[in-house]
Amino acid sequence: MIALHGYTSNSAATNQYFGLSQRVTRDRFALILPNGTRNPEGANFWNATDYCCDFRDSGVDDVAYLNDLVIEAGEHIVPDGVYLIGISNGAFMSYRMACESMPGLRGIVPVAGASFDDPERCAGAGPVSVLHIHGTADVVIRYGGGSSNTGATHYPGAEETVRRWASRAGCDLGAAEVLDPLDLDFTLSGEETQRLRYRAGCTGGITVELWTIEQGAHVPAFDPDRIGGRMIDWLLAGR
Repeated sequence: MIALHGYTSNSAATNQYFGLSQRVTRDRFALILPNGTRNPEGANFWNATDYCCDFRDSGVDDVAYLNDLVIEAGEHIVPDGVYLIGISNGAFMSYRMACESMPGLRGIVPVAGASFDDPERCAGAGPVSVLHIHGTADVVIRYGGGSSNTGATHYPGAEETVRRWASRAGCDLGAAEVLDPLDLDFTLSGEETQRLRYRAGCTGGITVELWTIEQGAHVPAFDPDRIGGRMIDWLLAGR
């Protein structure tokens, strides 16, 4: 399990936010908590897509970096799969790794991020399970998609992103299931998170889901004792 922080954040904060390390022994997985490159302003970032977030055009190869971490981990353990959890810039990076067909990758959980705007950037990528979580009131990475201030770069919306990955897995897009809603954000009343699942027709038991947090912000107010468990249980359900 690899947790990918957002722009300007770090691995320790992301681990705490998702409540991951406290579940390692209970759920029997190895956890890697990497930090991205620090830019001249001192902000950590991942070179994920043309939209986010190598703003100084360093060209750092984070695909190779993350793949090398998995190779290094394999010198100590025998992993039966690789899983990515990322928020914001880290969510973009999780999609980048899926587009690059990261060896051993089985599933990703991107929160408040998106894939490349141009689907051809992911042409030929192998299918993986995807659980995309996004708030409709996110003004940083908008639920419906958006572009940079100059309009030079763009990113697709949450629904479009999920449909692309469901289509890549051969899922029947007309047979999506509407699941019972969840209460994920403790600042919002009721069961505010709507869930849509693509599973019918998907190759190799792959599942693709969209969890839409109605009125959810860019950084949802998750309970770390609960959200990490939900994510890990979802990722490992098909192991």
